[in-house]
Amino acid sequence: MKQKQADKERKAYLNFLKNIDQINKIIQRSKDMNQMLWNVLKTSLSIFNCDRIWLLYPCDPNAPTFRVQTEINNKEYPGAFQLDTDIPMKPGGDKICKTILESKLPVQYGPDEKHKIYPELHKEFGVLSQLVMAIYPKTGKAWALGMHQCSHPRKWTNDEILLFNEIGRRIEDSLSSLLFFKNLQESEEEHRTLFENSTIGIYRTTPDGKVLMANPALLKMLGYSSLKELQKINLEKDLDERIYPRSKFKSMINQKGTIYGYETQYVKKDGTTIDINESAQIIKNSNGEVLYYEGWAEDITLRKKAEKALFESERKFRNLFNSSSDGIIISDEKYRILAINETLINLLGFKKGSLLRKKIIEIIHPKYAEIIKQRISDLYNEESLPPIEIETYIASGDIISVEISCKIIDYENRKAILTMIRDISERKETERKILNAVIETEEREKERFAKDLHDGLGPLLSAAKIYSKSFQLSENIEEKTQIIKKLEETIDDAILGIQEISNNLSPHVLRNFGLTTAIESFYKKITDTSSLKFAFGSNFDIRVSEKIETTLYRIIVELINNTLKHSNAKTILLKLIHKENNLFLHYADDGTGFNINKTLSKNTGMGLSNIISRIKSLNGDINMSSSNNKGYSVKMRITLN
Repeated sequence: MKQKQADKERKAYLNFLKNIDQINKIIQRSKDMNQMLWNVLKTSLSIFNCDRIWLLYPCDPNAPTFRVQTEINNKEYPGAFQLDTDIPMKPGGDKICKTILESKLPVQYGPDEKHKIYPELHKEFGVLSQLVMAIYPKTGKAWALGMHQCSHPRKWTNDEILLFNEIGRRIEDSLSSLLFFKNLQESEEEHRTLFENSTIGIYRTTPDGKVLMANPALLKMLGYSSLKELQKINLEKDLDERIYPRSKFKSMINQKGTIYGYETQYVKKDGTTIDINESAQIIKNSNGEVLYYEGWAEDITLRKKAEKALFESERKFRNLFNSSSDGIIISDEKYRILAINETLINLLGFKKGSLLRKKIIEIIHPKYAEIIKQRISDLYNEESLPPIEIETYIASGDIISVEISCKIIDYENRKAILTMIRDISERKETERKILNAVIETEEREKERFAKDLHDGLGPLLSAAKIYSKSFQLSENIEEKTQIIKKLEETIDDAILGIQEISNNLSPHVLRNFGLTTAIESFYKKITDTSSLKFAFGSNFDIRVSEKIETTLYRIIVELINNTLKHSNAKTILLKLIHKENNLFLHYADDGTGFNINKTLSKNTGMGLSNIISRIKSLNGDINMSSSNNKGYSVKMRITLN
């Protein structure tokens, strides 16, 4: 068995060497890049017995288009037929580029593989399986080399994958040489027009400061109309060393022979300065004597201003990040936490190092994990998402409620997600109290309604029943007449009782005449039966939605009843002011007052909580103030639709 395995491995290795030698000979005989690629791919098609093999450029997931440089296929399975033509990057193409760029070995696609064939690729070209890799010439962007199997699904063996990878590396090395040679040939032609048409300043100057040559871009950059005009300036003698440090430039270039990316300033004709990124080299004669300095200068004034603005922006971001009252997490698409501010550290109670080793989905309640994953995916697909409420763990093991809002930002030269996290535990508790207050108020209303029915209508209906029975038993006409009269009176009382109960549930005055008239009707009933003074002013003379009118009416009735029950007040002041699209309500009494916060924190504060919840249900604002022996005041504002 061992001998057979060894023979098999030796045979596979010899076959590998044979195929690689075949590819090497093709490459060595080729001087034309396109012919070399054609011959290599045609031979590879035969070696692998596949249906199509191709090479495209660039392998860049962010590129809008790509070009098929070379493509060989069996006649049964035609290819793109668009060689050296810009083709839009299609769905799935960008993902393939990203995948193979991240892989060191060729990547398989197929029905039984981790990576599936994209439907568009199968539909257009009949691809059932493919093997793809990225190759990296030493000049330019990466290329993609791939082969298709269309006749049947295929799983390439490890030996085939290694051979394919080695052929790709041979193409990579050959492309590096041929592209360099091609670029060199093209550069000779380009050099003839570069000097005149370049947007970068090009110059030659002597060590003693004479300007030998300057292209139009440099002349324009410095504000000179001609080379002759610029040559009147000697760089050694006529420019202030403090502004244009010529001696520093000479020291650097004489020491190293070249300088690259040296940032300095040039003086323009009008005396102003511009920021420059400069590269230069020494040109010598055959005796080693310096002839001149040849250099390139790029105006980076705008870039320097942008860098300064970016630095200032980043400084403000850091300040905001560190001083925000909300917790902030920056994470990547793989849920790893990249940065976290002190506010969130204090909120969660974990050590910073511990949090940075976690993934964002590890600190939230598991039931929200899929939601967060989907949101992250949506954000990277450039969707805008509203804030949501979730639950997260803290160091003690407890769970707190938080509100999160997320957005995509640029962080350290890559896209990341910034998540603002706000602790809403207190708000949730307040909402719970408000909900309980609403429920309790509704229960009280139901109890009052039941009591009114029981105490008011119950006896009257019982009496009516008795009168009805008496009428049936009586044989005296005069007595029957009296019974009918009493029965009618009882029914009238019952009708009045129903009207009164109905009016308490939904005042007919409010429905028919509006809020101002309903308030006047209500407080007149109060002042007719008590010594309480009531001052009411209003310019609110329009009708709005039934919800707004009913809610405000209930609030005002609740406030007046609270004053009557608890404050010992002598006067109530109420104002309704309609201004533009807002309605302002101001209520005040001169009663004994109370501690609002203390009252709200106890069960006795349900009435106030109910008032607050009603105003918030209208998206309004409310502000209460009170203290012992100084009365009670409440101001509200709602926006009218």
